[in-house]
Amino acid sequence: MDTKTMTPHELEILRLVAEGLRDKDIAAKLGASHGSIRTYLSAIYAKLSVHSRVQAVNAARENGLL
Repeated sequence: MDTKTMTPHELEILRLVAEGLRDKDIAAKLGASHGSIRTYLSAIYAKLSVHSRVQAVNAARENGLL
């Protein structure tokens, strides 16, 4: 798990995912495109070595990121 390289923007997106927001809602809140959010989520999943939103949130909580 490579949580040390998690960017502030990725952490912000991860927090919004943990709040239950959908990709399009996160995009609207951050003024980004839906595609950009999906790209960020892919990077987050890779850094956390997970494959889903639920796994990402659980891994982030276990590692003190949330």
